[in-house]
Amino acid sequence: MSEFSLAARALALGLVAGSALAAPAINGSINQGSDGWTLLTESVHAAPLAGGSSTKSDSSVESSTFHWWNGLANQDVAFFDNRADIINLYVAYDREYLYLAVAGPTGPFNRFTDQSAAANNDVADLFLAIDVSGGAASGALKATDAHNAFNTKAVDFLGWSPTHFVGTQYVDNGNGGGGLSNVFTVGAPGVVTRSAGQGVTDRGFVWNAAINNAAAYDNHNNNAGEFEYRIPWKAFGFAQRPITLNLRFASYITQNFAQADAYDSAPGWGQGFAFEEIGDCPGDPDSAGQLAACNPGSAFGSTASSNFVAAVAGNPGRDDQVDTIEGYMLFPIFAPPCPCDLNADTFVDDADFVIFADAYNNLLDPSGDFNNDGITDDADFVIFADAYNALLCP
Repeated sequence: MSEFSLAARALALGLVAGSALAAPAINGSINQGSDGWTLLTESVHAAPLAGGSSTKSDSSVESSTFHWWNGLANQDVAFFDNRADIINLYVAYDREYLYLAVAGPTGPFNRFTDQSAAANNDVADLFLAIDVSGGAASGALKATDAHNAFNTKAVDFLGWSPTHFVGTQYVDNGNGGGGLSNVFTVGAPGVVTRSAGQGVTDRGFVWNAAINNAAAYDNHNNNAGEFEYRIPWKAFGFAQRPITLNLRFASYITQNFAQADAYDSAPGWGQGFAFEEIGDCPGDPDSAGQLAACNPGSAFGSTASSNFVAAVAGNPGRDDQVDTIEGYMLFPIFAPPCPCDLNADTFVDDADFVIFADAYNNLLDPSGDFNNDGITDDADFVIFADAYNALLCP
């Protein structure tokens, strides 16, 4: 252990306090500037094919987003408002957490009979499919192996295989209930590892959502739902932020009954183009000429009890009634721009000092070992002090 306290050495070296970007506030209001969110656009982040919008995560307002399926009455219900439109996806991260946000859909909000222009109506479940396996995208995932804590949905994956999901079943928008969201780990079987009501924290996982009535990015009526999530890296099996990682994820929204297919997904360049498969009604085969048609029961084996979707346990493919998500957002996470930026916010400041102090006091904690000698000691503190006084990473 060092002879002098870290506080004394800090004073001796004249460290000056700086300011850092705050982590996103998980309050259901996406503030891209002050909260440090990165907007993921189709043209920059969509994969495996690049293209699409340079300003949005899903540039099209598909006709399916104006419909929902009443599974109790076996009836298609068309609304005047796009309640299931996924418009934008956002990402941020620091040493302890991955932050994700979705903007657009109002279908998960819990006023079931509301017909107002606010378009909040508990008719949909929202999902984020996340792949933290790293490396190149590969594999497939059956619908029955994906998120099933809110019943199995008729959505599967091809060309990549999500390792985790975040699901939101409903949002409390004034009718009580608190909302419900969870983190689901794919496995045999899959398991929910975090579950929390709206604004409630479960081992680091917290989420919130609200209606934004002045959403300029919503070209339909400036009315959008905004969903924000903070997920601890530990929920993905990491002790803290991985040094490098090819992070892949997509968002999709379904009707909230079992075996429903997708109203919308992101990234996507519109119905029938690139990789996006969505349908106005359950049983929509997502093929040319039938994308906006309600023709439930057209597939052999489909029944009303399954919302007219057949063979959800089948292998992922484009020629069935199960919507197959092949596109995803690719967001590479790299090593911090400087090693002393321990929380990866592009500053070396008081927040990093607290992290370094923990490592320094433990000596054998490698988090602050900047000279790679296996311990965190005075030599590392001198390196940290230089970076701290510079404040900005090079």
